[in-house]
Amino acid sequence: MKQENGQHRGRGRPATGLTPKRYFRMDDDSWAEVVRASEATRETTSEYVRRVLLRDAKRVLSKRS
Repeated sequence: MKQENGQHRGRGRPATGLTPKRYFRMDDDSWAEVVRASEATRETTSEYVRRVLLRDAKRVLSKRS
C-alpha cells in the first residue's frame, strides 16, 4: 500500500504510541488483582500500573537519600 507521499508503508501494524513498551512476567492471580484494583480506581490497567510503580519507586528512592 502506498502512502500519500508515494512511499510504500512497511509490513505489519503501524506504531500506536510514542513511548516504548515494557514487558514483565506476572502470575495470573496477581494480574487479576491488579486488574480489579485498576477497575476500582477507574483507571486503565496501564495507567494504574504506571502510577503505582512510579509512586513506589519514588518512595524507595526517597528513603535512600
